[in-house]
Amino acid sequence: MRSLPESQPRTRFLSRAEYRRLIAAAEPHLKPIIEMAVETGLRQGELLGLRWDQLDLDRREIRLTETKSNRPRVVPLSDRAVAIFVATAPIGTSPFVFTNPRTGQRYRNLRQSFQKACSRAGISDFRWHDLRHTFASWHVQSGVDLYRVSRILGHSTLQMTTRYDHLATEHLHQAVRGVATFMATTSPDSSRDPNPNDDTTAR
Repeated sequence: MRSLPESQPRTRFLSRAEYRRLIAAAEPHLKPIIEMAVETGLRQGELLGLRWDQLDLDRREIRLTETKSNRPRVVPLSDRAVAIFVATAPIGTSPFVFTNPRTGQRYRNLRQSFQKACSRAGISDFRWHDLRHTFASWHVQSGVDLYRVSRILGHSTLQMTTRYDHLATEHLHQAVRGVATFMATTSPDSSRDPNPNDDTTAR
């Protein structure tokens, strides 16, 4: 019996233009959460369950103790991520970072408002988890190696991160640049007469 071909893992991610449109279309409460998803690669559950005591802005880190892999991990923060946290004011006595100001409770599900934002931005075939793919894809495209991306995402195995391997093309560009440099600096073929107009050697 012939085995069925395995389906390729989903790696839909935003282009820079799509991302800008999505942020512009998002409601005020949703915008910083979308930005944080792309800045950190956190899952939706990790983001919505994020507590203030898990942040260390001096060290620029998020410390997660409850994760999908059941292993704690540290997530480094970019300049933009730190700025978002600094601009986010605590609401009441809620321990959660992203809290609904009308109810004082943490957000549980952003599916409806997220899909509306995608629709307004003209973005199709896009799910919340694809924000995590966007984080990984952009980092790999910028030259971050798969091992480091895997550590930040909290993948249980490096193999889970290899879905982004085809986006790591910087080493290919370096190879092409290296060959171009070699060809530009290599001396002419020594078998050729360096001065074809000089006939002294024929005398």
